[in-house]
Amino acid sequence: MKITSPTTTFTIPDEYGCNAAPSQITHGINPYSFPFGVIDIPAGTKYLAVTLQDFDTIKLFGFTYIHWVLTDVPVTGDTVDFPADFSQTTLAPQGFSSNHSAMKQRTDPEWDTYDNHVNLETHYTGPRPRFGTHNYRMNVYALKEAMGFDQGAFDLADVMNKLDGLVVDHAAQNFPYERKIPVEK
Repeated sequence: MKITSPTTTFTIPDEYGCNAAPSQITHGINPYSFPFGVIDIPAGTKYLAVTLQDFDTIKLFGFTYIHWVLTDVPVTGDTVDFPADFSQTTLAPQGFSSNHSAMKQRTDPEWDTYDNHVNLETHYTGPRPRFGTHNYRMNVYALKEAMGFDQGAFDLADVMNKLDGLVVDHAAQNFPYERKIPVEK
């Protein structure tokens, strides 16, 4: 099984992170997920689960930043395409990102008052490194059964704790993204 990208370098295009047009950014977050695909999915796979994390944040915060947790994407063949903005259009369950955290509350005390904060906590969160280039690690798990989570009622730990016995195959890929605009103060 392999993860594919429309770009040969697997770079996340600017429009799916902090370099996007201001009209695409909501409370500092770009909620529009980038396109990718999964090929050579083995027989017996009924669903896919996807995680996207920034491990470069360990140097800054001491932990990874979770950008996306997605489960139970149906598989009907040996290929699944994830078009642009899949996160906002899919009915597959998505779990909490790092926007649902004490850290987010501390950096943005008004977070819970925003009308769409729940959507921003339970869907793709585009890259926004403080400076330079970060690598965003995507893991795709081929599953023989659905995980059975409800939308916005689980997190990465729940997914990791339930993987044993469900995984048919696994693929991983780094997707780099470089901040090109200055951080707002």
